[in-house]
Amino acid sequence: MQRKCAAHAALNNSVEAIRALPGYTGFLKPPVFEDIRRAVSPMADGGGLVYLATIKQGSLALIVRSDVEEPVKVVWLNFTEADLAPLLVRRRGENVVGGMLPAQLGYGGLQEELKEALPKLSESLMAPLAAELRTLGLKEVVLIPSGRLNLLPLHAASYEVKV
Repeated sequence: MQRKCAAHAALNNSVEAIRALPGYTGFLKPPVFEDIRRAVSPMADGGGLVYLATIKQGSLALIVRSDVEEPVKVVWLNFTEADLAPLLVRRRGENVVGGMLPAQLGYGGLQEELKEALPKLSESLMAPLAAELRTLGLKEVVLIPSGRLNLLPLHAASYEVKV
């Protein structure tokens, strides 16, 4: 127990030493909105950040821009936790019978899981998001998925934006 406390104190001391360095006062601190807005500034002309979260009611995209008067736009998408869960792990009773997570760990065919998951991600999540980004005139975004969305290959989901 004492070793753990000593290690914890040493870590805290190291973090404080780093924060004392010029330019590192925010080291390991959560960002505040102004930090996020500054991160968007270099891509102000047609770009932004898209924070993506999935909850029981659907998916929420927070589109952050620095080139508009209202820097955050909220977009709801029809991709729910109930849609997400079986893409990650499919069960039959108590048994795991498929899903992206087991496949990535070598317990199933990854190509088959991708064939099933990517069209669902494309249709319900990425295509509607891409259509909204196009409507807003955004040409370059950084997608920041949160929670269990981080476990899926969103970058591999193709989509068609209808003009």
